[in-house]
Amino acid sequence: MSAFPTFASKARYVAARWRPHRIFLVFLALFTLVSSAVTVAYPLALKQVIDGVERALRAAAGGERGSGGEALPPGRQ
Repeated sequence: MSAFPTFASKARYVAARWRPHRIFLVFLALFTLVSSAVTVAYPLALKQVIDGVERALRAAAGGERGSGGEALPPGRQ
């Protein structure tokens, strides 16, 4: 037998110590997923706000313009 513990024995040790705290682990995993989702969604929401402000400024300046400055046909943004 080896003098060093195996991965399986280490995993059993950790599992035995965390067993009384299973509900905490569930909440930890859940809040980690929520935090990750918010981290991903924040830049997307900011992009929508900036695009909306840009559209409003273009409309106030005399109509919608394309990326090259040409006027867009009605209904296209």
